[in-house]
Amino acid sequence: MMIALLFAAAVSRTPIVELSWVPRGLALASQFEPFGRFPRFVLYDDGTVIYFDESSSELLTAKTKPKKVLDDLTALGFDRIDSYEEECEQATGGSTQCVSDAATSVITVRRPGQPPRTLRNYYNFANNPNALAAIRDYLTNFTAPGATRYLPKQAVLIVDDVHVPNGEPVAWPLLAALLDVPKQGWPVVLNAAQTKRLVAALGSNTGSFRVKSGGKTHGVELVPWMPGGDYTKDVEAYRKTLK
Repeated sequence: MMIALLFAAAVSRTPIVELSWVPRGLALASQFEPFGRFPRFVLYDDGTVIYFDESSSELLTAKTKPKKVLDDLTALGFDRIDSYEEECEQATGGSTQCVSDAATSVITVRRPGQPPRTLRNYYNFANNPNALAAIRDYLTNFTAPGATRYLPKQAVLIVDDVHVPNGEPVAWPLLAALLDVPKQGWPVVLNAAQTKRLVAALGSNTGSFRVKSGGKTHGVELVPWMPGGDYTKDVEAYRKTLK
């Protein structure tokens, strides 16, 4: 059975990685807009799973059973949820609840031989809020035995010397020129070799870090790319917002 799932956390300031693509084999996808820089949970049809681990604060990868994940989400009530994107919802008793500046979860299921079905739910608003909460919790708390650190083939490096994390700086392992950017918050696309070397130096495949190069301290954020995804257009669009 073809299934994949992608889940992104609402943890960053501006989106770099968005689900503007549907790679081959992706049958179920989910992320939060507009806060997520990287997907939090991805499951491909070959059983490869990539998910954000809260304890280590990085992305792990393992093998799992795709059909079980799809069956679990179905049992939790995915097919009983409708989209709701308004900022206000009529509550029980006729009162209205309004929430501003919240995230929208986008969950897409693409079953074999069927067109994709997408749920877009603002905040926790839904005709079945318990089912929506259960599905979000399932993805957030997912773990897989034997998981190891995910090594992305490519990544985006965001250089931001205004928002420099505290802590001991890490020696910058790549060319110093990569830190010389025209604007603060500028995204730099790293190739496979650069990504591998930087992940090894940082000890993590995602997050914000304090690095030191040539006697200067810089703030950087590492944003991994997912298999099958090409975020070049997202990066180019984001650069235009900084000009």
